Amino acid sequence: MQGLNNQIRGWVVFVCALCMTACAGGTDRDRFRAAALYAYGPYQYALNMDRVMQRNRAAGVGLNEMAYLRDLADHRSRSVTAPNADTIYGSAVLDLSGGPVKLIVPEAGERYVSVMLMDIFSDVIATVGTGRKADGDAEKTTDMTGRYWIVGPDWTGDTPPGITPIRAPGADAWLLARVFVAGPGDLEDARAVQSRIGVKPVDPAPLSPFPVTPDPDASARNALDLVNTLLGRSPDHVHTQRAAAFSDIGLRPGQRDVWDTLGPATQLKWRAAFDRMPDALEAALLARSEASGWRPAPDNLSRYDTDDATRAAVSLIGFGAMQVEDASYFSSNTDAQGRRLSGMNDYVMTLQPDAIPVDGFWSLSVYAVEADGRRFFIDNPINRHAVNSATPGLVLDDDGQLPLQLSPDRPASDANWLPTPDGDFALIFRTYLPQAPILSGDWTPPDLIRSPASATP
Repeated sequence: MQGLNNQIRGWVVFVCALCMTACAGGTDRDRFRAAALYAYGPYQYALNMDRVMQRNRAAGVGLNEMAYLRDLADHRSRSVTAPNADTIYGSAVLDLSGGPVKLIVPEAGERYVSVMLMDIFSDVIATVGTGRKADGDAEKTTDMTGRYWIVGPDWTGDTPPGITPIRAPGADAWLLARVFVAGPGDLEDARAVQSRIGVKPVDPAPLSPFPVTPDPDASARNALDLVNTLLGRSPDHVHTQRAAAFSDIGLRPGQRDVWDTLGPATQLKWRAAFDRMPDALEAALLARSEASGWRPAPDNLSRYDTDDATRAAVSLIGFGAMQVEDASYFSSNTDAQGRRLSGMNDYVMTLQPDAIPVDGFWSLSVYAVEADGRRFFIDNPINRHAVNSATPGLVLDDDGQLPLQLSPDRPASDANWLPTPDGDFALIFRTYLPQAPILSGDWTPPDLIRSPASATP
């Protein structure tokens, strides 16, 4: 339990730092910043869905239709920070105002497939797929693929035989599908599975799509308009009800153009609270990233309840994160001695592949760290950005262990080489369908050991 206590303590420190950064000052200021923290998750949902829809429309894909990303992320992938290089994606922006939307998840054998549904507060509504643990059932199912109807909160009726209903708490939801790819040679087979994941309205009907467009200047006025409109489309959501505490200062679900009804002083306080929110979030995240060793994600990932600080932070840096039972993430930017990871040094990380407690798969990714803290893959001679439990060609030693070499320069044998950037870098170790030792905090990835011959002291 010591590992779990350390995990919780580390995240509590982070959230406390966030609250002190974002809520310092008098009572009135506290209230506006609490309102901004509450609103920031739905605001980021609106921004991300707008970006997704712009991309989808360019590809001829509309609401309640699947868009497929057919290639693995590489150094050219810069739309989101810290992408993975293990799965290809499919996504759909859902508008349930016109009735149920059919979802089909195909059988995929032993291949990892997950389809996640997320609401406007970045809470996961449901996750289905191969090897998924059934809700309320301690046993693993071999398959949770099949046919589903995704329905809104007001829908009444019965689903046909063989159709499982999934009820969303509002009119808006985002569907994100992940399909595991073992390596370049497996890509075509993975795409074939991905193509069989589909969504389609049950009865085509007129929709009432989201009517507000995000402002590229990220103004407080536009943010309030976006959030109120979005909340109004999920009026019965348990978190929408919490907006009533801030009604007098402008959070009024379903009401557009509230800004012009607010006095100059209230507008000024909204600007101060909202405009400083990204800096407050990034400062708290930076403080957390200074901790040494492997840092786990918070255990309430994607089911935040009233923890608006964590919800806001994750919506900024990890929008679309899964619940920890589906995927647990560890990040690090230091070696075993707590020294910052640098491309001036060579490192070794030794894994015991058959002892990593997952039912899905594991992966280790390397990212260059940008000046603003964002993380991206780098161009490298072997086009390798990560290794995972199915990466072809990895070589075990005589003890059955996997020694991974992390360095900027190509070694004599590159079978186990993970190229690193010249400057600072960071690692993310992902575990999909983690077993109990990971969830309890009793297992963490092994230390990264710096070579004695490395350049920096």
